[in-house]
Amino acid sequence: LGSLFAPKFKINENTHFRRNARDFEPFYFRIKDITLGQAVSRIATIQTEMKLSQDAVIPMGTIETMNDTFNKMIGALVLSAALILLVLVIQFKSFVQALIIMYSIPLSLGGAILGLILMDETLNVGVIVGFILLIGIIVNNGILLMDAINQRLVSGMTLLDSIKESVESRTRPILM
Repeated sequence: LGSLFAPKFKINENTHFRRNARDFEPFYFRIKDITLGQAVSRIATIQTEMKLSQDAVIPMGTIETMNDTFNKMIGALVLSAALILLVLVIQFKSFVQALIIMYSIPLSLGGAILGLILMDETLNVGVIVGFILLIGIIVNNGILLMDAINQRLVSGMTLLDSIKESVESRTRPILM
């Protein structure tokens, strides 16, 4: 761990630390030359290499707050997707059309994750907020496209022709 942190050990023989009914000894570190997410990942790797149990290292402080925040943000991401699906089903009165719009979400998130990997960027709160915004933009574009398709179907066009014409007419405004 010394390669990741500038250690500052503080021994208190008179102080007894307990958490979740277990004794522990706190170690205080200041991260050097890496992000908090990279440090957490590296600690997990070291823990695996040293064959330590999951309870042997208990992240506290900023790491604990970061993990808690990520879990809540991912929960918000899942909840927002479920609420969007519900609104789309109500709006289009069709579960199938709502699923077609929602199908574009994993594809766009896959592209965003690939971009993070290519740029060697870590997952952070800003990225998760960006994912939530991306989902909103993708769903909005899907709604516009599905509405254009439905309008052409009502006017009597075949399904394939209405899809082709809708994509042609909506691609430029969506990209703008």
